[in-house]
Amino acid sequence: FLTRKRLRVANSSAVSLQNVIAQKQGGGFLVLGEVEIAGNSTVKISNSRAEAKNGGGFDTEKGLKVSTGSRLIIRNATAGQYGGGFSTVRAMQVTNSSVVSLQNVTTGSNGGGFVAQREVEIAGNSTLNISNSHAGTGDGGGFYTGSGLNVSSGSRVILRNATAGMSGGGFFAIGRILISHSTVSIQNARARLLGAGFCAEGVAYVNASAVAMLSTHTVSDGGAFSVLGLTLHRSSISIGNSTAVGSGSGGRVEGQVLLSSQSNLVVKQAQGRENSSVLAASCLHLRDRSRVLFEDVISG
Repeated sequence: FLTRKRLRVANSSAVSLQNVIAQKQGGGFLVLGEVEIAGNSTVKISNSRAEAKNGGGFDTEKGLKVSTGSRLIIRNATAGQYGGGFSTVRAMQVTNSSVVSLQNVTTGSNGGGFVAQREVEIAGNSTLNISNSHAGTGDGGGFYTGSGLNVSSGSRVILRNATAGMSGGGFFAIGRILISHSTVSIQNARARLLGAGFCAEGVAYVNASAVAMLSTHTVSDGGAFSVLGLTLHRSSISIGNSTAVGSGSGGRVEGQVLLSSQSNLVVKQAQGRENSSVLAASCLHLRDRSRVLFEDVISG
């Protein structure tokens, strides 16, 4: 369906769409205004396709909000261009114990799971779970944000089996990454260019949080991640079984890496080619009993 204004699903309501196809954009629906799912409501879309353009599940021009214990579930969705699960021109907000779950989602270009051209926020004990996602010739196998990523207040981002034709196998962010009092888990992610787990053109700041990446592989630089700068405060990043053909089999940082307040960066079973490094960065600072551990790693 098409609505030229906003779509609001509220007060424990439900929308379910199956086996839907759009020749252009918005396989399940196209909304020219904002999409809001609130008040313990649920939207489910399965077996949907946007053949030529964006949003295999749906496309919205004004942003997406999922709040107050609500759920957005998309299964088996494909887009010809951007956002296999969905696409939004503006921001995406998932708050107050809500869940966005995407499975078997594919796009021809950016954002296998979804594309949000502005900031992605996961807050208030909420969950973003994406599995089996693929961005064919673009960035962000799990998702793509044209701005930054903010994960906070006991929230979780879980990405499994994600691939990107370019950078950011798990996800790609144009802006900065902020992870605070939350967890991020990425497993089985691949990219042809930078950052198999994730890639950001801005800095990444991790505060009182845990980031874990397992089995991440790139044929260029940054086996697990690639960012402009990296700061950990009372946090940990653990990397296992990562490879890069270029530099940084564990990770690539253009600028400074700073670990403070007993933070830990652990890389196990990383492998690179000739003249490679485990962590490629311009400088590394350790403060307040922080640690860096490399175990069973092979580099040039």
